[in-house]
Amino acid sequence: MTYSFELAKEYGSHPIMTLVRELHREDKLHDTKIFFKYDGSTVTVNSFFISLCSPVLRKTICGDFKESSTRNVQVDDIQQRHFELALELWSGQAIQVQDLNDVLNIASAADRFEICNVQTMIEDSTIQILQSNGTECIEALNCSYDLGLFRVEQAARAEVLQKFEEYSKSENFPTLSETILESVIGDSCLHVDNEESVFESLIRWFNHGLMTRGSEHLVTAQNLLSKVRYPLMDREYLVSQAVAMVPAPFAERIRGLIQDGLRLLDWFRETGSFDGADLGSLDGLSVVRRAGYGVRWERYAEGCEARLEGHADVILSLVECEREDTVCSGSEDGTVRVWSKATLACERVLDAGSPVLSMACLGGLLVTGHDMGQVQVWDAAAGSRLRGFQAHDTGVEVLAVHAGLVCSGS
Repeated sequence: MTYSFELAKEYGSHPIMTLVRELHREDKLHDTKIFFKYDGSTVTVNSFFISLCSPVLRKTICGDFKESSTRNVQVDDIQQRHFELALELWSGQAIQVQDLNDVLNIASAADRFEICNVQTMIEDSTIQILQSNGTECIEALNCSYDLGLFRVEQAARAEVLQKFEEYSKSENFPTLSETILESVIGDSCLHVDNEESVFESLIRWFNHGLMTRGSEHLVTAQNLLSKVRYPLMDREYLVSQAVAMVPAPFAERIRGLIQDGLRLLDWFRETGSFDGADLGSLDGLSVVRRAGYGVRWERYAEGCEARLEGHADVILSLVECEREDTVCSGSEDGTVRVWSKATLACERVLDAGSPVLSMACLGGLLVTGHDMGQVQVWDAAAGSRLRGFQAHDTGVEVLAVHAGLVCSGS
């Protein structure tokens, strides 16, 4: 598949950008060497051109000026090809790329050097591709997670959660990393008709891993088995089919989990709830229904807690937004999840970009405080970021509302 990218026509055809491109091609002006440690290559470029393009490179070059006609810059984590394609896009040229992995690496290069218009354009285009043609979602989810492209990751993740049964049968599903798969099958927003399909997709992933990597590489992956919600599965299926499907190296582990699941099913049959049951090797999330089509979140018994899952790391802050009738959770993973108080479903995910230490709601606004002293303001209903600013030199540990004002403490 071919992917084509280009910034707005009026940007590339502007007389200034035309002149910039012409000057960039003048070899006599090439006075800075960039060494790419990742692939061992070197390119000589125009320092004025790349300083215009990237504030990061501008600081590197101008902040380390030497009395020499040549300046040297080393880049550790970017390939030369991806860097040069990001420069071409910034200068108003069109590019074509054959591989989605390359597309996301160009966006990562733009992110690394703060070439913001290029990064935003590629991410927006990639998200549109995923929404119109989801065949690349698994690859996009793997790549964007590794590269730290949170907007693409969230879009790909939402698509996989919505159409999990379809993607779990695709050829590249077994390529999902252990970390991503654990977060997906552990997410209560996962849309499935039944829990058996989650279990069977996990078995396919394990079988592929045994063939390609061997059982020694899947020791830690046994924890994935505990993410399946066995008490929601059919009893006869658990007794007669489930154990037989499990690869031999993990049979002992699965027998214990299934026995706990059967015991909880018996408890529920006798008491009408899971309240008071000994969960054994299954955590509390194992008895929470998934957000399948037409399924509403509900309590299994009066007084029983409902537990929500979705963050990839620890939760650092919580706030109730009364006007929107929602609860927001902020996490170390750099996201805010907005939960409906009525249904307990996750309505939207905000990409805050860094750990969310504190939050406050003021009318229709959500204010978030972050680990490097930043404060961001969001439209709570739309989930859009309105503005951000540097409020403190260290983490914003406290946000509070008083008399129409938001106060921050660091």
